[in-house]
Amino acid sequence: MAEEKATGGAGKGRVHRRVEVGLPMIVRGTDSHGTRFEDATHCFNVSRTGASFATTRELAMGTDLEVVIIVASGAQAGRGEFSTLARVVRIVPGDDPAEKVIGVYFLEARFPRVFVSESTT
Repeated sequence: MAEEKATGGAGKGRVHRRVEVGLPMIVRGTDSHGTRFEDATHCFNVSRTGASFATTRELAMGTDLEVVIIVASGAQAGRGEFSTLARVVRIVPGDDPAEKVIGVYFLEARFPRVFVSESTT
């Protein structure tokens, strides 16, 4: 997969490769209505500096969330999970009309070295 360049949440150009994955993740935060939540979902893709996932929650651009990505197999085996704060930098419609695909930029840590995509196995 070729590198993509897009504007990240911190205004920096992002040049890290996105890898399509189906890793389970937990997202915690406060939605646009002020309701605290904790949802189990999965990543559509991940890079060293961000990830995307689907949700039915109403989230605003710039919202800070806690994300925990469960890393269970492949090159990352034994590490368990990746946890960091992340900022919502992209919101697009999902396949289901009630669903949105959220792109987040990692604020505190970079995802460990990107591994082989599930789509290539």
